[in-house]
Amino acid sequence: MLFDELHNDVRKELTGLLAAQNEGNVGKARVHGRRAAGAALLFWRQSQKQNTHVSSALSLLKALLQDNLVPEDVKLAAEKLTTSVTMRENAPFTADPLTDAKTVIQFVELQLEKEIWPDDF
Repeated sequence: MLFDELHNDVRKELTGLLAAQNEGNVGKARVHGRRAAGAALLFWRQSQKQNTHVSSALSLLKALLQDNLVPEDVKLAAEKLTTSVTMRENAPFTADPLTDAKTVIQFVELQLEKEIWPDDF
């Protein structure tokens, strides 16, 4: 399946996110959420043969924020995942890293499907 590699990387991070949440470790859960979303974004960049030297999840999420073609809900999820703890009073901050990560991941999956099945099919 095309998405096997993507799903393996994402699943690993989402599993870590859920474990961290169960332990009550909110910070670690946010890190895993960022990594899950970042793994999806990196996979998408690689599928487009884009420059992948920027491979940190944080950098990939911040780059997503600059893309005018990305829907606002996806940008908000990315912004919430990238907001530092010290800025949480002044900027969007994630209270639910699982939902925010899934929003970005689902956006990437949709983009990958569009690459396989363009509108003219």
